[in-house]
Amino acid sequence: MFFLLFSIFELQAPVQDTLQFAREKAYENNFSEAQQILAVYNKNNNDVYGIWLQAQVAWWMGDTEGSLALYEKAVLLAPDLTELRFDQGQTLFRAGKIRLAEPLLKEILGEDPTHTPAKLHLAYIDYWNGKISRSRNTAKHVLNLEPENVMALQLLEEIDTITAPYILLNTSFASDDQPLESNEYSVSLGKYFSGLFS
Repeated sequence: MFFLLFSIFELQAPVQDTLQFAREKAYENNFSEAQQILAVYNKNNNDVYGIWLQAQVAWWMGDTEGSLALYEKAVLLAPDLTELRFDQGQTLFRAGKIRLAEPLLKEILGEDPTHTPAKLHLAYIDYWNGKISRSRNTAKHVLNLEPENVMALQLLEEIDTITAPYILLNTSFASDDQPLESNEYSVSLGKYFSGLFS
């Protein structure tokens, strides 16, 4: 019995060691070595965590399309891993593929209404789509639960900046080689009302 358990552990140890070694290389910013290790590992294994890590490393290396393809492969292997699907949605969001990210993030939030990062990514999407009130309310709700949430604080700061009333004073002086000189003054006042008028 002891021999059997030892043998099973011995067989599993290199897998964990390989992924841990690749993770350490990635955290040391040695992405190319981590990517090489993971490419070989994932060629011989169908391990969702190995593919997931390779997707992250590809993103860190600036290979957006490669990263997204690896996320697709990983999600096909483990569609029930919420954090994997969120990571995929977040990567789509960061890549500017908002139309693909939004339904995935909404699906995650539908399954887990307390998933704060998904809420905040959707709040940013609302903000970019001109749904300022909904975006502000979501960020405030998150701050009630997590007062130090940096992403929510940044979003509220952006919203407050673009919706703040303003006064713009401008003056200019013009002169040329003829006896013509002019001074111009202007004042502009503004207030944000809605996304329809901006």
